[in-house]
Amino acid sequence: MTEDMPPRRSRGRNSSPELIARLQRSRQRSLARRAAEAEREKTITAAVGEYLDSWNAIVRIEQRRDGEVARLREQIESVIADAATEVAAHERDQAAAAAAIRAQVHTDADVADLLEITRARVRQLLADYRATGAARSPGARASAPADTIGMTRTVEVASRNTHADSTVDLPPLRTPRTEPTSRGTDEKESRS
Repeated sequence: MTEDMPPRRSRGRNSSPELIARLQRSRQRSLARRAAEAEREKTITAAVGEYLDSWNAIVRIEQRRDGEVARLREQIESVIADAATEVAAHERDQAAAAAAIRAQVHTDADVADLLEITRARVRQLLADYRATGAARSPGARASAPADTIGMTRTVEVASRNTHADSTVDLPPLRTPRTEPTSRGTDEKESRS
């Protein structure tokens, strides 16, 4: 059986040196391509890893940022709400003070002159006092006779020097009324 097979040719014996050189160069180019491809894959894998690490870091930073911003917004809202509450309390005090002054003077213009504010602001303070004054002193309003509710108002004036409370009955605006002054004399003036 071995006699029927043609003899194998040896490449080295029958190949020309140019063919051998071309085969070697081709093999080297192939190996160089494979090495370059492996290096490219290595570089791409490292770059993808760096990208994903940075993406993960960005996500964590944004989550931390959003948490801190939400916390700061809550603090800001709390500060704004606290300030609004304090301002409202002082504005109620201003309204009560304006009402107490109005009970002792003839006109809104007198109050405006004393407080160095406009008459419109005086009227606003007095309207605010009428709107909130009854809510602040429900006992005085409940004890008033039914036909005089709305005809009188009670002003609570806190003395800053003595820390004592006193009350002054105020007529509604545009209603003539006679009331004693602090000197004990009667004052008959229209309060408009």
